[in-house]
Amino acid sequence: MFTSFEEFKFFQSFRIPVEKGDEVRCLIEYENDMGQFEYIKDANLADVSVTGIGFVSGSRLSVGTNIRISLQFKRLRIDVEGHVVRSFGYELEEDKMLYGIEVDQEDQKNMRRFIEQYVTSFSPDRARGCLANMALSERYKKATESFEVFSLMLSLFKDITAFGSQEGFLNNMLEEISRILNAQRASIFLINPKTNELEAAAALGIDKDLLKFDYRKGIAGSVFTTGVPLNIDCETDKVRFSEEVDAKTGFLTKSILCSPLTNREDKVIGVIEVLNKRNEDRFTMEDEKMMKVLALIFSSVFHNYNPISEKSLIRRFSTPYDREYAYIGRSTQTNEIRK
Repeated sequence: MFTSFEEFKFFQSFRIPVEKGDEVRCLIEYENDMGQFEYIKDANLADVSVTGIGFVSGSRLSVGTNIRISLQFKRLRIDVEGHVVRSFGYELEEDKMLYGIEVDQEDQKNMRRFIEQYVTSFSPDRARGCLANMALSERYKKATESFEVFSLMLSLFKDITAFGSQEGFLNNMLEEISRILNAQRASIFLINPKTNELEAAAALGIDKDLLKFDYRKGIAGSVFTTGVPLNIDCETDKVRFSEEVDAKTGFLTKSILCSPLTNREDKVIGVIEVLNKRNEDRFTMEDEKMMKVLALIFSSVFHNYNPISEKSLIRRFSTPYDREYAYIGRSTQTNEIRK
């Protein structure tokens, strides 16, 4: 589900910074008043995305100006066209401007091809840094306007996890999540169909082995069974909140933000959960949008997770059985027969 660049939007708001050492060559032309194209000699590429680029220049260009761009990375070269959609004063040099270029729709396929080769050259640390920086970036639009970010990076996660243990990777990502959402704790739960429990695959701030419970219990259980994200204040929503884990760990949960995780078949296989928004009673709407994106990222990590067991009480994870005889009901006697 998360292996193709074509399946995701990469919003213009969040772009991949280009570093000088990347050896990306860029030539940019603009259309003048006479309808002729001239090279922008001092243009320096700042960032790239599937839908466009950002570059810095001392030239003064108007929004709507037509642009031609030639990009080369290693042996790959592409030529695309677009137009200026935004311009800002460049904070590092007062006499220069930062321009946002939207690439024409028919050229975005070439941009995808370019970025796929470009970002696969990143180290794991740089890839994670891009995720965190893009989450906080407001360079082109306010974060509240489009926080469905990281889509472009999803297809890289299989490569990133290959550099080390999955557990180490998950723990590092949970640290980033806690920092970005300003939360005290973060955990990832996956269903174990043999025990019919949600078990922590990774947890920040607590031993993950302590985090396991019936798949129907608490906020995590509600999100897992319904597939609907929840953002709650535990003081005012005591009906769905279960104090069982707090009693076991000694931790006081005040607020919870939880979203479902799905595999490549769109089955809900677990949840990602963050606890206790610092200095606030509950998580914000912006946090909800961010969590939605984070859930997509972790879903891509677990896209092959599809456990099956004869003991599963969840139909989507149960082993098909001979239906010549079907035992219907949940009484003690019926459950004994099933054993």
